Amino acid sequence: SLLPHIHSIQKMHLNLQDEYFHINSQYSDQPYLCAMIKHDELEKKYNHVCFDLGISPKPYKNLFMKDTSLLIDGDKLDSSYIIAADGMNSRIAKIIEIEKSVHDPDQFAHIALITHYEKIDFAYQKFSSCGTFALLPIKSHQSNLVWCTDYKQNQLIQQDGLNEHLKHELGQLNINLVES
Repeated sequence: SLLPHIHSIQKMHLNLQDEYFHINSQYSDQPYLCAMIKHDELEKKYNHVCFDLGISPKPYKNLFMKDTSLLIDGDKLDSSYIIAADGMNSRIAKIIEIEKSVHDPDQFAHIALITHYEKIDFAYQKFSSCGTFALLPIKSHQSNLVWCTDYKQNQLIQQDGLNEHLKHELGQLNINLVES
């Protein structure tokens, strides 16, 4: 399997302007809703699988999906899952020549890898008028944080420090940040 040790997410909690939605994989035909993994772990596993199959993992030029198979330079790689992690410097984006556009969304992003005392097994996302707060667990005591804020909230975070505001948001979920 292409997937290394993933943190599978069975539950998701969404907060949309004080309306709460709970999604659980037990009501789905899939074993879990999504899988979180660190990028370097996925890269290592991908390289290992390619080596086992006799495929040169880098550099590759042609990447295509056909049904449930991934074709890399004509070599077939079967996997039941597709995991995407992209950004402005993505090799995949360069290969398939995705056109990039730049615009000012009038938002600020705070991104961090956080460690917490509590073991969590759910993804959480809160939408509000001042931004979006997402907590995505990658290990039982570690999560990726993506917090998009408006200008006013960003000013407060800059003034008081991210940890102070983060403690408040996590406190609402009964999650305590491990101090470093």
